[in-house]
Amino acid sequence: MIKIKCLFIYILITSLIFPYSALAESQPLPYLEAKCSKVSPLVQVDLNQKEEVLFALKELIPKAYPYKEYNTWKVEEARPLSSPKTFRPYYNLAKKLCGNDVAKNSWFIQLHFPKILYGASASTGIMFIAKDSKKGWLVWYTYK
Repeated sequence: MIKIKCLFIYILITSLIFPYSALAESQPLPYLEAKCSKVSPLVQVDLNQKEEVLFALKELIPKAYPYKEYNTWKVEEARPLSSPKTFRPYYNLAKKLCGNDVAKNSWFIQLHFPKILYGASASTGIMFIAKDSKKGWLVWYTYK
């Protein structure tokens, strides 16, 4: 009987401390498969757009990460994918998914989701975004 009570208390405490862990992994995110943009309406990447990018993320992140465990987030990094400071494998992945023209006109966004407590990689989100000259900013890929 004592073992059952201890197990119950352990399960209760664990579920209170880590309430989002199972939910976060069970629901697919909408941009895990690339939704490549047509190159012609994309706006060329410009470092002067960073403030505009950060402002656009307020609408883009809830669309890319629509579940409640993602409703609190922090932008860790925002830079053009083609920047020499961007980790090269991300640029290469973007080229492989949608071609060089889309990759060089896209931004790399790294996010942190503090509500997801059970691991650094699980609480990190990666987004590729671009600006369409007619539709504005759009997410075309997430790497959870």
